[in-house]
Amino acid sequence: MQTVAERHGVRFHGFADDTKLSISVNPEDAKLAKQTMINCVSSIRQWSSSHRVKLIASKSEVIRLGSRQQLAKLNVDDRTLILPDGALKPTSVVKNLGVYVYEQMTLDSNARQYVQTSFYHMRRIRQIRRFVNCGYTSHS
Repeated sequence: MQTVAERHGVRFHGFADDTKLSISVNPEDAKLAKQTMINCVSSIRQWSSSHRVKLIASKSEVIRLGSRQQLAKLNVDDRTLILPDGALKPTSVVKNLGVYVYEQMTLDSNARQYVQTSFYHMRRIRQIRRFVNCGYTSHS
């Protein structure tokens, strides 16, 4: 799969059963990059089919990364990848190895997620604290 992606000039990163494809361009080259990515994904699907590997479109995501100003220059239609057997719809946040990546490359989503997780664990600790022996005894 990596060889197929590299033939199209697309960066490939694979981890277990997760694959990331990326291409870096200026906003004015977005249409060409989109077509490059469509061609690459189509080639990867053909390769996968011949190697009995199934790609699941419903688990696939497309995200455009850039500053607010760069993203504003993109046509809304350029955000969806239309493939012969379906469309890959855009999203504004993806999770990569446990880290949330927001399209404007801020850490807002990560911070929000970590705060939610922390509050969840603090509530759980509060619920069980009376049942846990910490080894502390009061001497009066």
